[in-house]
Amino acid sequence: MKTFLIVVFTVLATLAISLVLAGFLLRWWVRRRILAAIAAGESPETAIAPSIQFVPIDGDARWQQTSTPAVFERFVALGYVGAGRFRVPEIAGMEVVFGTHPDGTAAAIYDHVSIPTFFDVVRMATDETSAYVTTTPLHDPTHTPPGVIVVADDSLSPEQAVDLLRGLRPTGELLRATAENVCALAVASYERQIAHILTTNAPSEERMRAVGERVAALTGSEAPVVDDEGLRFAARIHRSERERALIALIVQSFLRTNPLRADEWERMRDHVVVVHDRMSPEERDEILPDPDAAKVLGRVESPVPATIYLLSH
Repeated sequence: MKTFLIVVFTVLATLAISLVLAGFLLRWWVRRRILAAIAAGESPETAIAPSIQFVPIDGDARWQQTSTPAVFERFVALGYVGAGRFRVPEIAGMEVVFGTHPDGTAAAIYDHVSIPTFFDVVRMATDETSAYVTTTPLHDPTHTPPGVIVVADDSLSPEQAVDLLRGLRPTGELLRATAENVCALAVASYERQIAHILTTNAPSEERMRAVGERVAALTGSEAPVVDDEGLRFAARIHRSERERALIALIVQSFLRTNPLRADEWERMRDHVVVVHDRMSPEERDEILPDPDAAKVLGRVESPVPATIYLLSH
């Protein structure tokens, strides 16, 4: 898919980041487990997914929120046709059902195990001016990529959201959502938004506390009680996980433009390092102390300009 075919199901990335932030505000023994996973070179339970997948669910499977079927039926009454029901393994507890409309717009109804049902309606464009209306209770305007038009209001009904969407006109040519392409478009959107999030400033400690309290309120769980030491821990580990996810996105971008055989990549992956333009000189020197001893595999410009090196071994 061409990189300019950008779409909007951006709520998934915001929700993923919000749940990750809330996950950092945990009891000390969970923190110790996170640190142990990182020390072992493994992805901790609070890892940020650089991409997502949609795994089909049996249409007769039980809904996680009793209100979700009724919301979906209201979209059906508005002319949307079901385009599949899916589980999103990278976002704990998340399921989604897609619907597409003859006018080319799409709807995504989110069925989370703990958060009440919410939805997006989307008009996609072949440039970066797509438009959407969302009822997510975790909207963060700083997570919206440049050029995207968004209306966020968790009190809207499906009918009101669709009516609002009709008044939002991206400048780009309509990119029609269909049952065949809606999942691919949603994945591309998630990756673009995650790239935007990871290449902007990390949230403050107080912002992390606020997100944790908001997620607790939405899920009906106990609000996290976090002291200053806990917040410092959360901020430190979150910065580490943001960098881990950004490197994964850079490598993913490189492999898409420089495809390697699976066995070839497996042989070299442990000897590959990434140096990107957001690193400080000190960070670059730590990662690549002797550039002359490494082979340049290539360079990417997105999600951030970076050079991929292969260390001699």
